[in-house]
Amino acid sequence: ARANWNRRIHVAGGGGWAGGNQTSLTVLAGAGGAGGTTPSPSFIATVEGAVSANTDTGHSGPGGGSFAMNPDGSINTVLWNDFAQRGIHEMAVKAKQLTKAYYGKAAKYSYWDGFSTGGRQGHKLAQLHPEDFDGILAGAPAFNWTRFITNELYPQIVVQRDLGGVPLSIAQLTLLGNAAINACANPPLPGIAGADGVADGTTQLYDVLTGWVEKGVAPRRIDIFSAVTTTFPVPKSRPICVYPKKGTYVAATST
Repeated sequence: ARANWNRRIHVAGGGGWAGGNQTSLTVLAGAGGAGGTTPSPSFIATVEGAVSANTDTGHSGPGGGSFAMNPDGSINTVLWNDFAQRGIHEMAVKAKQLTKAYYGKAAKYSYWDGFSTGGRQGHKLAQLHPEDFDGILAGAPAFNWTRFITNELYPQIVVQRDLGGVPLSIAQLTLLGNAAINACANPPLPGIAGADGVADGTTQLYDVLTGWVEKGVAPRRIDIFSAVTTTFPVPKSRPICVYPKKGTYVAATST
């Protein structure tokens, strides 16, 4: 209902290859719950009261990256660009236009909320279209796909070449996974399985972001907490960094 709108646009980022069923006339796109990382658009709209959206970035799915290849094996540069940045920018533009047309006034604040691919999308928006959103929540961004996606094939190379085609057992995978988590950091770094971000004592990072944008209250610190598991029964934490009151983009080579 118009009366329940909180004057925000809060869109959800994609996952994996970000394909979807947004062109279907029989399937409701964006339906779902709170989610483990990013809430679904339907949850955002009904629980928070914000306008929400997501995008298939120009191709159907879910699935692999075959949409980005032409039949002759060359790159479909149009669809690849749609996936890389154009789809998310156009979603922001259209969401604002539809919001104003329906409510008769523009949204007061606009937010991006994404994890993994959605985190990568959030960073791309900040680089190319910083005017699209007032605040961006980008978790575990999946960067450097040329190396990242290619590296996903390496376990199969090891299995076929070094293990005679016999995959590791569940017990072996568990042992390996726990050793990797334990070796990366204690507690894990952001984006490592078993880690949660906490800003000023709360895991509700979206609420921290909106407070920063709308009230000017920047988080004093952001910590990373390890999850409590059988292997790691005692939670541990450490600060990630102290955020500046205002971030400054210097150059494409900035770290």
